[in-house]
Amino acid sequence: NNQINIDKSATRVAILVDGNTSTGEMIGLEQRSRQWLRDNHPELESPGTSVSLMFAHIGEDNIRSMLVGGVFAIIGVTLTIFIALRSFRYALISMIPNCMPAFMAFGIWGLLVSNVNQAVAAVFSISLGILVDDTVHFISKYRRARNVRGLSQEESVYYAFDTVGPALVITTVVLVIGFGVLSFSEFNLNAQTGMLTAITIGVALIFDFLILPLALLASGRKDSLKA
Repeated sequence: NNQINIDKSATRVAILVDGNTSTGEMIGLEQRSRQWLRDNHPELESPGTSVSLMFAHIGEDNIRSMLVGGVFAIIGVTLTIFIALRSFRYALISMIPNCMPAFMAFGIWGLLVSNVNQAVAAVFSISLGILVDDTVHFISKYRRARNVRGLSQEESVYYAFDTVGPALVITTVVLVIGFGVLSFSEFNLNAQTGMLTAITIGVALIFDFLILPLALLASGRKDSLKA
């Protein structure tokens, strides 16, 4: 009775949903409700309104934009590395530790949580700058050892580990702890952003120390075989 206007020409219908309802389910419910009204009572058709539905649409648009923006960011970063290092090979190799840690982190997140909201979608853009920094440091030291010092491939990898390895470990530990603190936040967006970013940075260190050296060695051996 308290949700009807004075002349009884309009009323409000409230629908309660589970608090764990995903963005897609929320938007799907609203679309099906409007379609049912169009088919059965077109004079009553109206859009659904609520804070939850508003954030659902914002989250969906944000996730789509982040995915598209992430692709352009990777392309831009790769071109920048190509210009800085003057090597298309190193630019392609850098894509492995720049992209794969985020994909693996999302896989881990899917196994543990399975829900992706707008905060989680923004993690790739947040972590990309950090991952690129570590990758460029390692590759630049490897390249310096090869071109300036004239070291072999294996010696160049050891040189890169000796010069930037400790710094990468310390930086990663500090960042993981810093972002990990956010996971204790009572605000869900902050908590999930901090947790997934910490996972991504931790996985990136594994890639920089295991996969990146192997990729550099493999690319160098191909050049030796051609020569």
